[in-house]
Amino acid sequence: MAVGHLLLQSFWANEAIFQLMMLAYNLFLLFKMDFANGTEYRQQIKTFRLKYIFLAGKIIRMARSVVLKLSKKYPYQDIYAKSLS
Repeated sequence: MAVGHLLLQSFWANEAIFQLMMLAYNLFLLFKMDFANGTEYRQQIKTFRLKYIFLAGKIIRMARSVVLKLSKKYPYQDIYAKSLS
């Protein structure tokens, strides 16, 4: 997560960025503990971003609801749906 490369001029700005990085890392670990199965439990944060965050989809608004449409061939749909419910 590039924690050792904070190059801001202010100490407090570095502190804020560091705290946000730790929050993101702890959320990642919580996701892994709650939703990942045996093979995906050992994945790194870069793999997590590629599988669950950087994915293509459509957001559709209809009848006062918002729906996220994913590809039918998306291989991790079950874990993604379980984490959203």
